[in-house]
Amino acid sequence: MINSTRLEYFMALAQARTFTQAAQELYISQPALSKQISQLEQELGVRLFERGARGLTLTFAGRILYDEALGIIKYADDMVHRVRIAGRVNSFTLRVGTMTPWAELTLPPYIHEYRQQHGNVTVNLQRYVPSALFAKLRSGEVDVILFRTFRKAGTAEFNHKLLKRTRLCVVVHRSHPFARRESVPVRELKNQSIAMVSRKVNQESHNDMMELCRKAGFRPNIAAECSLVESLYPMVLSQSMVTILSGDMEDYVPNSLVFVRLEESNEAELFAMWRKEEENRYVRDFISILPAEEG
Repeated sequence: MINSTRLEYFMALAQARTFTQAAQELYISQPALSKQISQLEQELGVRLFERGARGLTLTFAGRILYDEALGIIKYADDMVHRVRIAGRVNSFTLRVGTMTPWAELTLPPYIHEYRQQHGNVTVNLQRYVPSALFAKLRSGEVDVILFRTFRKAGTAEFNHKLLKRTRLCVVVHRSHPFARRESVPVRELKNQSIAMVSRKVNQESHNDMMELCRKAGFRPNIAAECSLVESLYPMVLSQSMVTILSGDMEDYVPNSLVFVRLEESNEAELFAMWRKEEENRYVRDFISILPAEEG
C-alpha cells in the first residue's frame, strides 16, 4: 500500500513542477521532499518525473498515478466527511486548529456568541505547528484553521476569510532604547541578541526574518529558539534579548514588553480557512461570526 504522506508529496510536486515551490507549500525541506519522492518511485518500480528546462513533467506512469490519486483523495475526503456528519446529529464538536496564542485569546467572546445559537456544539481549540495545519484540514481532523501567512498560502485550495492584517514587530523590554521609538529598521537588529520561535515550529516566519536580515547585510544573532511563543516572554523580560512577533500579539503579552514596528517587514494576513466542499451548517455559522478585516 502506498504511504499516504508520500502520495500527498507526489501530488504537490506534480502541481508545483519544482521541488523548491512544492517544499515551500508543504513546509518541509527540499532534501526531505526529494527523499520521499525517490522512495515512492522505488516502491512503485517506475520513474514518475522527468526533468526539463521548464521544470518537472510527469512520465506516463506518473500521469496515471496522478489521475488515479485525484479520484482516491476525493472519494476518501467525501467518505470521511459523510461518516462524521452522520455521527453528529444531536451533538457536534467543532474542531478549530490554530498556530498562535492569538486565536486562543481572541476567540472566547465569539465562541460565547456562537453557542448562544448552537448550545449543542462544543468548540475545541487545538494548537499545531503551521506545517501541520493544512494536512489536518485536508484530512478532516479539524473543521476550521486560523492561519497567519505572508504569502497567502492555502487561499487557493480552501475557502478563506480574512480576519486581520498585521506586520512583524521587534518586542523589547520597556527599558530598552527601542521602546521609545515608533519603528526600527532591520539593520539595527545586527547587534541584538534575538530569541525566536523555532524554525521547525514556524518555518515561514523564521525564513522571512532571516531573509530580512540578509537583505540588510547581516546574519542575526539568534541567542535562543523556543517551541512556544509564550516561552519568549521571560527571555525578553530578562532584558538580555529581544524577539520578533506579529503585531496582533501586542494586547496579549506582559505589560513590561513593548512592540515596535519593524520597518521593512511585509504585511501578514490572518485567515480563517475551511474546506471548499464543506456542507456542515455548524462550520458555516462559526465562520460567519468571526470578525472580518475590511478592505
